[in-house]
Amino acid sequence: MKIMKKIAAVTIAAAALFAFAGCAGESEDENDMLSVKGSGCSIDYTNESDGYSRGFKSLKTNHLDAVCKITQTVNSVAITKDNNGDGVLGFIFDLSQDNTTKLYNFTIAGTRYNVTKGETQVYVTKYINIDSKYLSAGRDFCGSDGNKAKSVTEFNREDTAAQCIDYLGSAQTAGYEKLDGVEIDKTKAQASIWIDVIANDGTSKNRNGDAGSYTVKFYTSDPKRKTSAVGSDTTYDGKDTAPTAARQVIIYASDTGYDKATQNDLGFYANVYSNRTLTGSWELSDIEGSAEPIVYAE
Repeated sequence: MKIMKKIAAVTIAAAALFAFAGCAGESEDENDMLSVKGSGCSIDYTNESDGYSRGFKSLKTNHLDAVCKITQTVNSVAITKDNNGDGVLGFIFDLSQDNTTKLYNFTIAGTRYNVTKGETQVYVTKYINIDSKYLSAGRDFCGSDGNKAKSVTEFNREDTAAQCIDYLGSAQTAGYEKLDGVEIDKTKAQASIWIDVIANDGTSKNRNGDAGSYTVKFYTSDPKRKTSAVGSDTTYDGKDTAPTAARQVIIYASDTGYDKATQNDLGFYANVYSNRTLTGSWELSDIEGSAEPIVYAE
């Protein structure tokens, strides 16, 4: 019995190691922009091209959700016709791959500093049916036909074309909205925001939205979230009542296709604008749900 247990333990450890070593083909962070260490990530990357340079990196373990602190250094001071900032820092969640089509589904909650308007802006966009070769290559997330994800108000899951839903902003603002209350440290030229992603189970404390839906909250200071060991009953700074968010988004169960809180992958995304340097970091806390190693197909 002891020998069998040792064999099982070695098998599980090997599987976990393989999962962490694996990636979504060669498509993740092809430009080698992101440096992931543990549950955090950093970037200090100069894009010397005339187009976007994008990075996409997953943790390779399934979880319910987490809080992500994003800190960005404002490098750009000059405003040009084509660039109004350094780029975008995004928190990826609900990342999965379809077993049949091998296409990717994920949501990004992100931020950028808009130099033109002098404000921090945020967005939340859910994508489905994205081909792996477009995760970091090219200008946009595209489907297997090479076409950019079509903006829709509800997903047609019978159609394998790339689709997306913007939960903030409009076509005129490219899905971005201003986040009020963000303070920039003038000495370091840095600003931080906290993105609180909540996988709702429909019943437990501060997770009682419709089961299978997500609540995304943007904070300008640490909400100090803590969740029980079983991934339910969330408190904030030891209190039952969550602090008021600067911005909040609901991703409905009809958009996720779930009827319960579901574990999927988390990750980090960056988009560096042309001839700009993007400097920043991501730090995950209160990562919920037991880690389940996964391997993406080529």
